[in-house]
Amino acid sequence: GVDQMRQAPSDFATQHTGIVSANCSVAQVVHDCAERAGGAVEEACGLPAGTAPHVVVMGHTDATFMCIPGHFAYIVHELLRNAMGHVVRRYTGRLGEGGAGPAFPPISVTVCSSRSDVVVRVSDEGGGIAASELPHVWSFTHPLKAQRLHDLHAVRRMEARMGEDAPPAGFGLPMSRVYAEYWGGSVTVHSLPGHGVDAYVQLPRLGNAVENIASRRRHT
Repeated sequence: GVDQMRQAPSDFATQHTGIVSANCSVAQVVHDCAERAGGAVEEACGLPAGTAPHVVVMGHTDATFMCIPGHFAYIVHELLRNAMGHVVRRYTGRLGEGGAGPAFPPISVTVCSSRSDVVVRVSDEGGGIAASELPHVWSFTHPLKAQRLHDLHAVRRMEARMGEDAPPAGFGLPMSRVYAEYWGGSVTVHSLPGHGVDAYVQLPRLGNAVENIASRRRHT
């Protein structure tokens, strides 16, 4: 579940122009993604329903911004799913201990909003990523992932989907970076060995930056 999240104002109304939302609620996207990611992790790890690590949202929880919600949600979902998976694998022996409260340390999500962009930090206590493995989390062609490349033909145009058409396992983070960089943003991961991971997604507010089409053309 999601704790400490303020609800949107009663007169809040999402305005869309095509697939673009003029006032996408960051906290609501985090909430929806936490529910989906939690369910996915529970199913993958054989956990009882409702026992996945909780997500605690703090910071500018009333922030809204113009974006394509599907792309933003895809990125947040991948970061939360990875964070939850790391925590479950590290602490799975604690499930049910103490008789009260969540069995796993919570995932902390901090939202920071400015006039130019929105930054979301996802922090977990899953033990961190080994230094030797960290560079490969962004790779599409690392040997450990190469055997899955034959599945890419089944992913329709590599769209930002969190369901059946999502990219094969191991490609979520690289695709998240692709979507963020397309809109002039970034996704970065910082490992704290023996403790956990801090992952950041930074996205400019649409209207303040344009997609990086021209930039890519200059470098090709």
